[in-house]
Amino acid sequence: AESRACMPRLQCGMERQSGNENQPPAPLVDGIPKYVHPNKRNPPPPANSKKRALALLDQPKKTSYSLILVEGIESMEEACQLLVACKKSGSMLRDKIETVSGELDFRITVEVREKGKMDLVVHTNWELCYGQKKRIQSIFEARCTVGYLDWFGGATGWRFDTTTKSGEGSSWKRRAVVKLNTLQSVFALLAPDEQKYLFPYESKKLTWKKHAELTSIVSDIWVWLESITPKSPVVKKLLRNSQSGPDTPVNWAHHHPSNDYPLTVVTDALMQELADGVINLFRQLFGGTEEKPLGTMWRNHKQRRVTDWKEARKDYPEWTVERLEKRLNLSGV
Repeated sequence: AESRACMPRLQCGMERQSGNENQPPAPLVDGIPKYVHPNKRNPPPPANSKKRALALLDQPKKTSYSLILVEGIESMEEACQLLVACKKSGSMLRDKIETVSGELDFRITVEVREKGKMDLVVHTNWELCYGQKKRIQSIFEARCTVGYLDWFGGATGWRFDTTTKSGEGSSWKRRAVVKLNTLQSVFALLAPDEQKYLFPYESKKLTWKKHAELTSIVSDIWVWLESITPKSPVVKKLLRNSQSGPDTPVNWAHHHPSNDYPLTVVTDALMQELADGVINLFRQLFGGTEEKPLGTMWRNHKQRRVTDWKEARKDYPEWTVERLEKRLNLSGV
């Protein structure tokens, strides 16, 4: 009678067990299968048991990939500054990694190598391809330029370099104004109408004019460079933007100092690069041969104004007509 009373319950238990053939058979009590709840058949081992530890060891581990961002850093101060800048929420590194991979789960460490040199390393949970690695590493190519840490940390806008070198202060800006204004006289005499005028067939408004302010001069040069087609490697280099570093030769001048683009710091070296690039473009675009070098053509031009050099003699005596002539000639340095 007792066994018959248990039959409905056992039948129910057997129905439940038949739903999963992979489960072990229910234990027998007096020859009759006993129902056991599925969760109690194979209870997990306690957290402190050896079986639990071995089970965790058997699980596949997360793979970590490393990429050296900066190799051979010798200064602990520089390594710490880069590490702090990398961890800022608006850093260029976070922006670049998110742009190239769409991921933001990474770690930054400084690893010490032999002879006290250090590497800045990024660790990710995914593997970067060759192109992604190069794009991420490219943002460290300008780390020796002025204002790099501010730029890397996410600063925006542009400003002039105010650091003093050899007691010069900001006199480099006056020299840059003199140098670029004298180069404008070459442009006004030798450039073709398509480049010289904003609207060649409608008005005689010059693309590039003389100015007393460096910002206005560089802004005009930007307009001229944008009008040149096709763009040579020299033009492309001068038109580079501040996504690759804080050393943008011309783009900064066409925007307000408080703009939202990555930071540009205008320095003496940057303006020298601009002047050298303009001279190289003059050689490429305005002709000149071994018999008639460009510099000599410009110096002997009937419409060349001698008064253009009055300010140069006062603010930049080293920059002379002879020196510019040599630079414009193919044999010049």
